[in-house]
Amino acid sequence: MTINSSSVPAEIPEIEFSRPINYYFGRFNVIGIYEDKRDFLACGFNTAETISKNNHTWGFFEVDFLQNEVGEFISGFLVKYNPEGAGEEVANPVTRQLGEAIFLNSVAAKSRFFLHIKSGLVAYYLKPGINQLQFQEFFKDIFQKGHGEFFVNADIQNIEERQNFFERIEKLQKILRVSTRLHPSNPSNHDRWKKTDERLKSLGASSYSETYEAKSNSQGLDIKRDEDFCSKAHMAQDGYGKTKVKGMLDDEVINVSTGEEPITALAPSEGEGTRILTEILPTFKSIFSRTPNKNDENKT
Repeated sequence: MTINSSSVPAEIPEIEFSRPINYYFGRFNVIGIYEDKRDFLACGFNTAETISKNNHTWGFFEVDFLQNEVGEFISGFLVKYNPEGAGEEVANPVTRQLGEAIFLNSVAAKSRFFLHIKSGLVAYYLKPGINQLQFQEFFKDIFQKGHGEFFVNADIQNIEERQNFFERIEKLQKILRVSTRLHPSNPSNHDRWKKTDERLKSLGASSYSETYEAKSNSQGLDIKRDEDFCSKAHMAQDGYGKTKVKGMLDDEVINVSTGEEPITALAPSEGEGTRILTEILPTFKSIFSRTPNKNDENKT
């Protein structure tokens, strides 16, 4: 027996109560040309474009706008589905026989997301079938495809608890290499890295990178208390890039990077979007407090 579904992936029914799961927090950085940020984002997420890879297709579904006390959000699902269908054993009560039903566009996995329009902060959960690397890759690739990949560049950077990165660096006995890559803020601007951010914007730069290598047979790089390094590392931790440090600890090479321990918050895995957003709103506010908004818009 074959059952043909519509072209829309089969919906997974939601339940009223569900086990809490972790929502991960990141920064959705977008470089593009636009007059209205809301319309620009809506175009990328309300797209019918999809990406196919390894017998599955990925796309955005049930995209909507939610409004609350901190501003407007785009809510939706990144969905991984099987366009060829998946077989499932079924029972026929009339013939008393077992058979197989083929459901086209059956959902293999989905991840709900909430994107704060003004700041670019995004929260999302991961379930079996979608890992963090896949979510970040397909999220930005489908968005770019929704704009025809025309002068649009996007990515997601994890937002990390600040003390973790610096605590790990502090333990290193010798620092061999430091590399940093940054994006201008969009639109947040924090006092700790304001000077760096303003310089990037004044230069009209879409990105910035630098690398320091220690001299051979030296004591290593002296960057733990360096104001410029700390400022840029804080900016990377707030989701505007990445900082990597290579060092030595007990004669072993250790690599430390920002974004390895992203901020998370518990919330129901299923249910109404407004209810779930209420559960994770305190974490959004906590991140806002360390990167206060200074501007309403930022575009290139």
